[in-house]
Amino acid sequence: MNQTIPLFPLPLVVFPEQALPLHIFEPRYRQMLADVRAAQDLGEVAPIGICLGEDSDVSAPVGCAVLLEKVLNEYGDGRADIICVGYQRFTVGEISRERSYLMVEASFIEDEEEPLDVALLQRAQQGYTRLLELAHEESGDHFESVVPQTAFQIAQSAALPIEGKQEMLQMTRENERLLLLCSHFDELVPRLESRRAERVKIQSNGHSKDH
Repeated sequence: MNQTIPLFPLPLVVFPEQALPLHIFEPRYRQMLADVRAAQDLGEVAPIGICLGEDSDVSAPVGCAVLLEKVLNEYGDGRADIICVGYQRFTVGEISRERSYLMVEASFIEDEEEPLDVALLQRAQQGYTRLLELAHEESGDHFESVVPQTAFQIAQSAALPIEGKQEMLQMTRENERLLLLCSHFDELVPRLESRRAERVKIQSNGHSKDH
């Protein structure tokens, strides 16, 4: 399905169902927000295309459309704090510059159907859980204990580099995304565990020797 939607290039990658807080301050995006809210008031679904890029430059072939969930704060000068939620991925088509903000011909992406590799999902979940444990030991902060059930949910808190996030966004098979996450955790977790062991060794040095 194709639809022409507003395009908001940002130096980040958002996934379907992910909450995205945004501070809207530029006049062109204040106008975009007003147009989206007007469409919603008419009962229309009004996606905003978020795509890796900056200013008016787009640097990725696939983005994720978001839906305006809530306006948290509105300021007297037209600025606003909003919450959007990831909706559907899209291929970036023809970009129009006729309005103050960009518009894009978005071709929405559907996953290829395949049986879920449960063992891969469990591996990815284990890597995610271990990463949270290490983060908790490092910071002392408590993190959400609910284990995510999809690759995109796991990836929101997986410490993926932005290139990895974009690569994953473009994948059309869940098992492929899970495999990417497993490879990421297989590399990251041992590195963090090694760093933790080294830190513990330094902290205990000179205090645990037998006499």
